[in-house]
Amino acid sequence: MERRLITVFAYICACVAIMMLSRSVHLNPFPTLRWSSIENQDDVTDSEDIPDGRNDSRTTLVPAVSVTKETEKDHVILITNGTESIPFKVGIAHCPHLPEHVKCNFSYASREVWNQSDAIIFRPFSISQHSDLWDYHRAGQKWVFEEHESPMKTWNTVRRENFDALWDQFNITILYTKDSSIQHYMYNISCVPRDEDGNLEVPNVDYLKGKEKSVLWIVGNCKWTMGRELYVDELMKYIDVDIFGPCGDHVVCGKYGEFQTTCVDNLLSKYKYFLSFENSFCEGYYTEKAIKTERVNTIPVVMGLVNYTEVLFPGTFIDVRDYKSPRLLAEYLKTVGNNSELYNGYIKRKHHRACSMAPGETSICKLCQHLYNNEGKTEILPDMREYWGKEKRCMSPDRFFEGVADEIVPLLDKKYLF
Repeated sequence: MERRLITVFAYICACVAIMMLSRSVHLNPFPTLRWSSIENQDDVTDSEDIPDGRNDSRTTLVPAVSVTKETEKDHVILITNGTESIPFKVGIAHCPHLPEHVKCNFSYASREVWNQSDAIIFRPFSISQHSDLWDYHRAGQKWVFEEHESPMKTWNTVRRENFDALWDQFNITILYTKDSSIQHYMYNISCVPRDEDGNLEVPNVDYLKGKEKSVLWIVGNCKWTMGRELYVDELMKYIDVDIFGPCGDHVVCGKYGEFQTTCVDNLLSKYKYFLSFENSFCEGYYTEKAIKTERVNTIPVVMGLVNYTEVLFPGTFIDVRDYKSPRLLAEYLKTVGNNSELYNGYIKRKHHRACSMAPGETSICKLCQHLYNNEGKTEILPDMREYWGKEKRCMSPDRFFEGVADEIVPLLDKKYLF
């Protein structure tokens, strides 16, 4: 009887050993991801036009079982809520510039892999409630602050006044500013001259021909205001402006948000000018508004705290900050809009340069490389409410419009002044 019990016990131990060996060889405890992407057809309501507190991500994560062997895994990057957006959409599979030995795996947030991860990515704009996982920041683990909203939109009362244990825990940043650990723009565009050899010929076309409409503004957020709508109200006293979207009298291609890029391009092409007005005046912050006219022969009129010559190209746009009032801007728009030589000059300069969008996965590839380059190094950041605060990064609307639209300064909503 005793011998039979020993035999049974030995058999059970052997089975358990085989199962554990099989699991360690064939399953990676840090599963990679399949992506299920919902295409964003809303070519008007970019992230900065979405009311505070809403998650603007249109991409969802679907965890998948990985067949990567345990011995092949290296740095593990944990993706938390809100970071399943464009910078991380494609994943590490499309990083051709990474050395062969540099490998990273990705996993969606879970208790099982939290402490085992080399880096954890947070997007503050999407944080709405406390997590007890924040209490576990092990030594050597890098916490990543990833945000593409402006500081004006990143923080609300809940995020700013709560979660004290979180905001001073970060080691790495993925932001659009130049001082970020990893710089990344949601709408990164790079333009270079195309006619360095002087041989590029631009067709002799009158781009004003057929443009019977003057100024177009497409806007989706009527509540979050930093004064741009007051500027447009003043501008409309001197030049015609058609306003499309929920804030205007016109609808874009049927229901707002349910249209294709071609439809928007066709609409833009009818106008001489398009108002590319940001509603946050923050260092280096711009949205797709700045590049919406790239595919059409329409001149963008820009408003933002950005050096637009770095984003677009000198002589291809008109900046409201170059004019002391909306009236003076309107007069210049009329002058250019009634002079084919002046108007065509803007469009021809646009055709004299080549612009391209940076691939969306660049930032995640750089993060993987960063983890290798800085392995074992201490990286400490200050409290992110200060580091990414509006006082440090943005300009109050009254200061922005001073000398640009003095007549609207007394009308600005005081709750947005600082």
